[in-house]
Amino acid sequence: MSNPSQPVGGTWSEEDLIAAVEAGPKGPNIGAFFDFDGTLIDGYSLSAFARHHLRSLQVTPADLGRMLLTGIRGVTSEEDFEQFTVLSMHTWAGRSEDELAELGERLFVQGISGSLYPEGWHLVEAHQRAGHTVVLASSATRFQVEPTARAMGVSHILVSPVEIVNGICTGRPGGPLLWRAGKAAAVREFAGEHGIDLTQSYAYSNGDEDVPFLRTSGRARAINPGRHLAEAARHYGWPVARFRSRRAGIADIAHTAAGLIGMLGGFAAGVVLGAATGSRREAVDLGTTLAGELGSVLAGVRLDVHGAEHLAVRPAVFLFNHQSQLDVLILAKLLRGGFTGVA
Repeated sequence: MSNPSQPVGGTWSEEDLIAAVEAGPKGPNIGAFFDFDGTLIDGYSLSAFARHHLRSLQVTPADLGRMLLTGIRGVTSEEDFEQFTVLSMHTWAGRSEDELAELGERLFVQGISGSLYPEGWHLVEAHQRAGHTVVLASSATRFQVEPTARAMGVSHILVSPVEIVNGICTGRPGGPLLWRAGKAAAVREFAGEHGIDLTQSYAYSNGDEDVPFLRTSGRARAINPGRHLAEAARHYGWPVARFRSRRAGIADIAHTAAGLIGMLGGFAAGVVLGAATGSRREAVDLGTTLAGELGSVLAGVRLDVHGAEHLAVRPAVFLFNHQSQLDVLILAKLLRGGFTGVA
């Protein structure tokens, strides 16, 4: 499908993607279908599960060998994907549904959440503001996708089913897998059941196999595409966008090191300078202020603060969720002084 009212082709930025959503039609009859692995997260959620199983010795050498062999040969057809998925699900055989759900939540917190593309989250939020029906459509299972959907406030997911009998996973698929034609069919079925106008809807994916999925919607976008999807995007006139990798590169490591040096150096210099006042409290406060300011500058960190007026209200108790290793730097920059940490 195509939408002649939309600009086509070319490379788009995050701002371009969001602007197109804001300028487009509103309401729940417009769908926004997001692929998961490689599109909303950098990498593959199955990797987190595989690492867990290897660490806990819950995968046999034979199963591991078959999975590696399938991966080396490549997954190019529905049959290949089904074989690979069955091998992956086999490691879950005999485990309870609740146990797998808990494992999915734990692996999301421990690793997958750190792989989420901020650009993808912002795009989901733009669709939510427009009142669209947002759907995560993935060939992965609900144990991999549900925690992310819940964190993003997304109510609808389309995933490959896992067979559960009497609350126990059998290690087999529970129905058709959502890969290539299977995902496209699931999107069309969902659209029919929920009154979605696919000609006006959006679809986002990175995978070469997702061309049929992207073609279900009038506003398809290729995100971080491989070579074959990039060629398809040029053929169909789909915009291409590339999100910044969540994996640390040389520049990221350099910024981190500079920020750490700036924070420690700033604190030490502030304490030395503040000591001249004879007040230990003033010395610590000056050190904290310099640590936050110098560390953030050298790390290249800019803060977008909402509710800054509350920072000056004391006495107060400030709570933070400790989701980032930047917490200490951010607290120093925001609170500056006059506080004590409790952990």
